[in-house]
Amino acid sequence: MTALSLVKTYTFSVNNTLPTSGVLLTDNRNLMLKLKQLMVVAGGVVQSSSAGAGSYSAADNWGSDITKLVWNNAGSNHSWIVIRFASISSTYEVCLSCGTASSYNATIVWSQGGFSGGSATARPTATDEKILVSTSTWGGNNSTSKSYVMHCMYSTDGQVVRIITYENNLPVMYYAFEKAQNPKSGWTTPSVCSVLATSSGASCMTSALLFGGVYGYGYASATSMPLYLGTESYAGNSHLGANIGVPNDFDTTYPCTPCSFVSTTSPVRGRHGTAFDLWGGNAANAQGTYYPSGASKAYVQCGSLVLPWDGSTILLA
Repeated sequence: MTALSLVKTYTFSVNNTLPTSGVLLTDNRNLMLKLKQLMVVAGGVVQSSSAGAGSYSAADNWGSDITKLVWNNAGSNHSWIVIRFASISSTYEVCLSCGTASSYNATIVWSQGGFSGGSATARPTATDEKILVSTSTWGGNNSTSKSYVMHCMYSTDGQVVRIITYENNLPVMYYAFEKAQNPKSGWTTPSVCSVLATSSGASCMTSALLFGGVYGYGYASATSMPLYLGTESYAGNSHLGANIGVPNDFDTTYPCTPCSFVSTTSPVRGRHGTAFDLWGGNAANAQGTYYPSGASKAYVQCGSLVLPWDGSTILLA
């Protein structure tokens, strides 16, 4: 493995523990509120929100109060919030909406051009919006009460934000808001939004999900393009690290290969850029494996990805 090195400088808010409350709704409120707080810590700015009780405005109406998070079907009072990451793109916005009856479901929407409108009973909309999660699993708990650990790593220039949540040693939430590196000249707004999530008991960061399906979305002019995460492969396999489960016989290291963004959607097909400081890891290595091995703990493996780390011991449960 070639020694890993960073293009950007990172700040970390990791090992944020959310102990079980014994109440499913409370757990999901705590989880959603912490997601919002980490997005803001990482440079996001709240544009507008609804607290679910007829109160909505161009402000953060959630604050730090979990009772402001109210799940209800669209058409009835429910909570939502819009957060902008202007360092990625001037109007790059993400909407978290609790517009469904069950707290383990939500709607997560991304817009390159920004949202408008919204009321106590309806989330804001955008002409270019891309629904990443539609009244479905966003990472919340759908069964008995559970505990979580949340990790956020974000670049100091605000162009890369990645949030990973663990439950019982498995990643159940992966949210990434990022600008692409080395974009093709025709990709004039080279930003990517990714949300991968499971409810519980299964990893959302397997090789099959990360490299075998749609990783996230980007926009080329007005064309929405599903983006696949590419990395080195061989003999028809989609991911080198998923298929070579042993260290290299010459130097005993595992493959750890850079990731790229690939579209197969006409008329915007091609490999359009690379991800900043993101590598495909090896499926034979356990969650929380550090690179290089030893005391530095400068990088960590989460699912099938390797990401920058702050040198601490990662909590997985």
